[in-house]
Amino acid sequence: MVDEQVLIEFGTRQDVVLVEESSLMRFQVNLIDPLMGLTWTAPEFDDSTWTFGSYGIGYEAVTGAENLLRTTVADGAFSVYTRARFEIADTSLVDNLWFGADYDDAVVVWINGVEVLRTSQMPPGDPAWNADPSNHESSNGPAPYYEPQMNISALGIPALVDGENVIAIGVYNNVALDGTASSDLVLVPRLSMNRTPTMRYLANTTDPGLGLSWTTEAFNDSSW
Repeated sequence: MVDEQVLIEFGTRQDVVLVEESSLMRFQVNLIDPLMGLTWTAPEFDDSTWTFGSYGIGYEAVTGAENLLRTTVADGAFSVYTRARFEIADTSLVDNLWFGADYDDAVVVWINGVEVLRTSQMPPGDPAWNADPSNHESSNGPAPYYEPQMNISALGIPALVDGENVIAIGVYNNVALDGTASSDLVLVPRLSMNRTPTMRYLANTTDPGLGLSWTTEAFNDSSW
């Protein structure tokens, strides 16, 4: 008898994807302090001098994450700030809002200047341009792995406005003991609304050999 692997989805997924891989954005690469605090997260911030690009963004100095990158930046960046725009005609029709990302090492997300999510690797307080989060490796896969996608409705929906909205995302690099940034930096985000939640599971007819690793946030369940 062989292991049985089954994917069950409850309900019909009705994602309306607002931002994802290949979405256009503007970005600022931070090798030194950009001296802008958190002003760049506000919808009225003038990003006209920033560079155009598309997600995913970052660099890979060795090997691994290159398939995730559509926009490459200078090796050794301590952080990259990105701003993307999306339209919502009527915010009263937004039932829920979700965010996921394939990233390395940490991410903080603002919608119209309101912080709606930060990953667990980030230290508390206002994120500095060189915040030095703990290490988190991206999937390094052939395509982005956005899980776990997190429900940001409580903070995100009140921040939305009818018409144009701005999502500002900072991706932050782990800093080595010698003060240099790590060998890679990756951000591929996914923002969606009106998602019907699904679940994945593995039915075990033999020992899957996973221990409790499957209970952790970092576990990759894409094959379930």
